[in-house]
Amino acid sequence: MGQRSPLYIAMWRWHFYAGLYVIPFASLLAITGGLYLFRPQIEASIYRRFFYVQSVQGTRLSPDEIVANVRRNPVWKKVVSYVPPMATNESARVGVMEHGKVIDVFVNPYSGQILGEQNPSTRIMQRVRNLHGKLLAGKYGQFFVETAGGWAFVLLVTGIFLWFPRRPFSVWGTLLPRFHTNKRTFLRDLHCVPAVYLALAICFLVSSGMPWSLVSGAIIKDLASHTPKPMAPGRTAPNIPAPDGTSPQQWLAELPQMSAAQFQSTPTGKKPLSIAALMEIARQDGVHDRYQLLLPTAKTGVYVIRALPADLRDTAFIYVDQYSGATVGDIRWWDLSPMAKAVTFGTATHEGREFGVMNQVVGLIVCLGVLGTCISGTVLWWQRRPSGRIGSPRLVRSFQAPRGIVISSIVLGILFPLVGFSLLLALGFDRYLLPKLPRLARVLN
Repeated sequence: MGQRSPLYIAMWRWHFYAGLYVIPFASLLAITGGLYLFRPQIEASIYRRFFYVQSVQGTRLSPDEIVANVRRNPVWKKVVSYVPPMATNESARVGVMEHGKVIDVFVNPYSGQILGEQNPSTRIMQRVRNLHGKLLAGKYGQFFVETAGGWAFVLLVTGIFLWFPRRPFSVWGTLLPRFHTNKRTFLRDLHCVPAVYLALAICFLVSSGMPWSLVSGAIIKDLASHTPKPMAPGRTAPNIPAPDGTSPQQWLAELPQMSAAQFQSTPTGKKPLSIAALMEIARQDGVHDRYQLLLPTAKTGVYVIRALPADLRDTAFIYVDQYSGATVGDIRWWDLSPMAKAVTFGTATHEGREFGVMNQVVGLIVCLGVLGTCISGTVLWWQRRPSGRIGSPRLVRSFQAPRGIVISSIVLGILFPLVGFSLLLALGFDRYLLPKLPRLARVLN
């Protein structure tokens, strides 16, 4: 240890501190994130009796007949959305208000039979998502997850510094684990070598997950809410409202309703358009992938066609006068600001939705790599720690951080305020408070 430079020891100490905080959260996020990547497949299996029909017989009922069949239930009179089936064996999904909550009602599009009802927030994968992002603890959980995400950058930077070869370069121990050596060296290589390969992917996951965070997320989404003028002449794109603290996924889901308030239908004495007519408008406007129709609940409200595409470039929110069928508003992918596009792309890739199964597989590999790194790091610490003590690397009192590290820390603190605040607390504790608490210092060191 005496041969190590003060900078090396200081980086090792902060790597250790970051690991103590990050590893429990990173392990949980890796497990829940790996599961959530396969949400479509898992939900399709668990809720198969809702999502699909057992036998395809006859011709489909019209969407208006399907909705009328749902409305026969006196509790489901207020229909707020409709998702048409895209495959021949899919059910139709009708959103209704039930006791102040939106409930999905699944209908056999051939017979009109109600297959079941479900509150989307009670699905198993939604609970996994809440555990992943909020620890099932609301804003308090978001606070801890965001802080762990920011400290993950500290963990990566210090870890790469410790890994960086200072002796003549050797493939073994740098790019490949040393298999024919003692167990501790082999375990150390298993800890750092895969982490270096995964460093960029981990940075992307942390960065793309930040829009969900409590403090940094609000800043990111506020920047993303700006909408430039639509490029295509003759089109009317509404101002995209600020996200108001919601998650990026929830904000994107609620964007049609929030933007719809900027438009009104003009009552003409005629009946509102049928859902079948609205679906034809969607087809003519180039909405060819999966989409959802949001139905107005007021006489001056507008229909909203919300595209749910596999390709983000097909994103569309189209606002239609419920009486004339005229398009009164239109938001497409090219109307979003560069920041909004980056956030949308990042969150879609983060959740494994952008590049199909390959996106899911690569995401799972990264999650398994993170989990393995956490386990190997914990084992390394457990093996080296003194009995009855935590065993952090010693504090170097005469050390002065290089300017690059100071600047990087300031930038990190600005980008992630919770990390900056907690970093200042940790520095103050380490430098000024810990030396005055010898018993605690002995336990930690």
